[in-house]
Amino acid sequence: MEQTDSTAQEKGPDRSQSRQLAALAYFLVGLSGLLLLTFRRDDSFVRFHALQSVVATVAALILGLVLRILGILPLIGFLYLYLFRVYTAILFVYWIFLMLRAYQGARYKIPYLGNIVDRQVG
Repeated sequence: MEQTDSTAQEKGPDRSQSRQLAALAYFLVGLSGLLLLTFRRDDSFVRFHALQSVVATVAALILGLVLRILGILPLIGFLYLYLFRVYTAILFVYWIFLMLRAYQGARYKIPYLGNIVDRQVG
């Protein structure tokens, strides 16, 4: 006899626990995402948010590094340092938003990066 979808869901991870773990993927920036990628391979929802957290962390670090390097330029360096502070504040708010969307059970994709992650997770 074939297994129904409801039976498969009962054996799978708890939906509430998946949402909590997905939100946790963003909590320690990329570190918690890496840990969840290592230890929660069976849940595609958690895996998606964990990988998106890692990819977003790498992208944010690269962009932040570029802004910091541009900040040492004479004359216009102060502008880039100001932009770096604004960037950091916006990044913090966006990270909280990502945590909330994961906790709500949404598979929210970060523009551009989310599609790459979605293809990897499958």
